[in-house]
Amino acid sequence: MSGADFSILSRIEELDEQGEVLPQSELMNSLGWDKSRLSHQLTRMQKRGLIVRRRNGREAEVVLQQEGSRLLTSVRPKHAAIVQNYLSQLTEAEAEVV
Repeated sequence: MSGADFSILSRIEELDEQGEVLPQSELMNSLGWDKSRLSHQLTRMQKRGLIVRRRNGREAEVVLQQEGSRLLTSVRPKHAAIVQNYLSQLTEAEAEVV
């Protein structure tokens, strides 16, 4: 799973747990990506069955699929270990900045 996949799936799941749906424009803004980059990434993820995009009036919404949730759950422990390893190598001064 790419870092982009992880970021997108995590954000969708976070809102899904709150009973909310993620508008594609909000995802674009939160990632700081342009429209074409996000569209390309979401198309690839949709083809892999991780997400689905649906129209709600004029807005496109991004919804987590079961396969996306399964994949996210399976990589979380490894992601946490990588982050912990990175943080453990920081000096005290660097850790204060982070």
